[in-house]
Amino acid sequence: MNDLCEIVLKHCNDRFNNSVVSVDLVGNIERRLSSLYIFRIDYLNRSRKIIVKKYHSISEERLLSEFKNNFFIYNNLSCDKSIKIPEPLFLDKDLAIVAFEFLDGYFSCENMFKLRSFYLRFQEKIKENYLVGSKLAYFHNETSHFDWRADTGGYGLDFLVNYLTERSVLVSKFLHENKSKEFSHRFDMLVTNRLEEFLMSHFDYSDIPTLVHHDFNPSNVMINKSKIAFIDFSESRLACRMIDVCCYCNYLEMLSLNYPIYSKKRIKELLSSFIEGYTSFLSFDEGMFKIYSLRYLFTNLLTNIYEMKENPSRRYLFSKRIRRYVVKILKTVSY
Repeated sequence: MNDLCEIVLKHCNDRFNNSVVSVDLVGNIERRLSSLYIFRIDYLNRSRKIIVKKYHSISEERLLSEFKNNFFIYNNLSCDKSIKIPEPLFLDKDLAIVAFEFLDGYFSCENMFKLRSFYLRFQEKIKENYLVGSKLAYFHNETSHFDWRADTGGYGLDFLVNYLTERSVLVSKFLHENKSKEFSHRFDMLVTNRLEEFLMSHFDYSDIPTLVHHDFNPSNVMINKSKIAFIDFSESRLACRMIDVCCYCNYLEMLSLNYPIYSKKRIKELLSSFIEGYTSFLSFDEGMFKIYSLRYLFTNLLTNIYEMKENPSRRYLFSKRIRRYVVKILKTVSY
């Protein structure tokens, strides 16, 4: 850890013209793919905090892409007072670290869904969800004017047909292997055989790709009273803006899996407040919303299939979740 402090000190001195007196580690958070370290940087007459993200494993190309994405968004939105974007400070390719401004006073939007705050703060959750939705719409409106030169990374009807067809084949294979007679035939009839028809009938051919976050979930949204910050643009690319809307909605839909106290009624209220916030600023096409909702249903379903195979002792739990997602997919494609 002392080595990391020394490296942070070196980069901070390079970044801030040798004015740093000391660097101290004041906190850290372990995540699945990375570790986050919070450092206090002391200058001669003031101090500040920065957050250093150290990847467990990442290619140099991916690391550079993440830093460039965040730097691009910061440069284009940092003067805007509506959404706070943390400043990217430095990166170290050898140690696979990137450093950003620490957002003092902000807390992760994900925290507001924790069980301990369920009863006390539900109405606040409704208001905060509305605010997040409206800020996301504002973000999409602003980024639609950006000169983003990178590839789209997968967009358009042909891409969606191929993407979802591949996943429907995997699901169909699983259902047949597990002799799910109740679902395998219906799934093949309603999904595998008419998926392309569903996509063609709902796709908005006038939709213009917009620079999106592409991982817009509550862990990447920070709140400070009525102020909102968006973080971690490592996955940003040109795509349909519904991918961000549906990513957030997908998180809300899954709340009851982790916190059963969230009833269908509560989740519906949270979804409604977020969508109302978004549509208060921008409208969106219902067909594209259905398509990208279906995309996340397939992602959730396959995730649970893989997890069940890796954890056979929890087969009953995953079987219930798999059944739930298959039913949702069938309902979505049927309408």
